[in-house]
Amino acid sequence: MWTLHVETGPQWESVVSDWMEEAGSAGVSVVDIGDEPALHGQPTFAQCRVSGYFDDAANRAALEAGLSVRLASAGADVLPAMQWEQLVEQDWQNAWKEHFQPIEIGVSLLIQPTWLPMDGAGQRQVVLIDPEMAFGSGGHETTAGCLQRVDLLAQEKGLGRVLDMGVGSGILAISALKLGAQSALGVDLDPVAVETSARNAELNGVAESYTAQLGDTPPTGEAYDLVFANILAEPLLAMLQTDDNGAAPLAACVAPGGYLILSGMLREQADALSYACEQCGLTVEPIAYYGDWAVVTARRD
Repeated sequence: MWTLHVETGPQWESVVSDWMEEAGSAGVSVVDIGDEPALHGQPTFAQCRVSGYFDDAANRAALEAGLSVRLASAGADVLPAMQWEQLVEQDWQNAWKEHFQPIEIGVSLLIQPTWLPMDGAGQRQVVLIDPEMAFGSGGHETTAGCLQRVDLLAQEKGLGRVLDMGVGSGILAISALKLGAQSALGVDLDPVAVETSARNAELNGVAESYTAQLGDTPPTGEAYDLVFANILAEPLLAMLQTDDNGAAPLAACVAPGGYLILSGMLREQADALSYACEQCGLTVEPIAYYGDWAVVTARRD
């Protein structure tokens, strides 16, 4: 097993990560290597190392060439440094775990990988996370941005009932429960995510308040005080379009006085999401930007 390390700026992180997955990497990790921590104040990378895991050493030159072509076609003028590292055979399945460290979010949360010893949580709420094959470790800017927003909301008004569309590892829903939410429903089209989020809820002692559900559409006939959707811009826009009954499925889930937190979109896609929320009758707060990514927060007055 070989690891390909690519050191790059934040503008190319998603290009490199997506290419590695398409090229057959067994997993992808992103680590901040800038002078400031990735989540110091605002969660943004100054410089990062993207690592992918490949089992065929003979294809290393072809993989480097393929990545170079992808970056050049995306507009990169200077190609980043690439370095290969051979992993000991018995260690490769867990090698990605070395790149995840405890992360402090806002004033209230500590995201703690399950395989690391806990050291000094203080007054923070500890969220134990093992993402397994599901998205959501707290390190990506979209997840961290959502967590910062929910930390602020918990301090300002409380959280009530929570819906997490595209729940992944369950990190957003579980964090909301740890911060005092009454209940949380996590919906995902991936059965692995449904199972993983339920296991993580058990790990955090919130399983009685958490429900995991397989699906790709928001539940009907229910209203929530806080709705998360950290997926991609295209499905977000689709869920904010009015249906035959004149209602937008995602916006319809937001109770009066409730909040909708959207992420997973690039910086340049945020205005379109903001406009779609306004068209649904929601009031949009100032967009928060984290590197190349954005978080859109809207409320129902």
